[in-house]
Amino acid sequence: MPLSRHLVFGLIVIVILAAGTIFVLLGGQVKPAIGTSLLASGFVGFLELVYRYVVREDTRRTDAMTAAGLFSIFDHRDLDRYHTLMHERWQRLDILGYSLRNFYESFGQTLLDRAQADSKICVRILVVNPATAQSKAKEAAEGHAAGTFATAIEAMKVKYNKVANIEIRLLEEDFTTMVFRIDDVMFVGPQFQSLPSKATPTFEMQKGKNAWLFHAYEREFDALWNPRVLHEKRGA
Repeated sequence: MPLSRHLVFGLIVIVILAAGTIFVLLGGQVKPAIGTSLLASGFVGFLELVYRYVVREDTRRTDAMTAAGLFSIFDHRDLDRYHTLMHERWQRLDILGYSLRNFYESFGQTLLDRAQADSKICVRILVVNPATAQSKAKEAAEGHAAGTFATAIEAMKVKYNKVANIEIRLLEEDFTTMVFRIDDVMFVGPQFQSLPSKATPTFEMQKGKNAWLFHAYEREFDALWNPRVLHEKRGA
């Protein structure tokens, strides 16, 4: 409801409440009864006005999040949605993480089968170089033995080495947000030092014409994938 209509509705409610108050104050046998009825109607109208305002504000917030591309929020990353999407037909997969051990254990063979069956599929896997201090710190923080991340990454490289449409690159610096993008659906989540990667909150976003949040993470992944672009963006 437009603001002008809310204003008119509010004025009508005020008039009804005022009329009801006047009738009650006039006294007599009939007028107080009429006044009480008007006050009751006015009070109901007031509650309706408050309700419409609250709903309008909630709708406005929801519409803003939807327009940005935000679709859902989960309290961890081990999602059934991953399994559903990975077993559907898709063409593009971008994924960013420290070692992607859990992803590889769950979908390593599925990914290989899909890529070999469809040459049009494009897969970009971006992992932090396990030799960096950042990767070693994350590895220790999650309670893994030294070399766990390096072993996981090497296993992926060996498995996908001869698959032309799967490319793996090493990131030489830290990152702040996990990215898992499959076609027009993207999952992103922060990197908490106090929690293992799969236990941190995850936001699901969906691509749209004006989904600015989705496109922001899309550009960030592209920049991390191409270090030259990232360095130019940061003015290095």
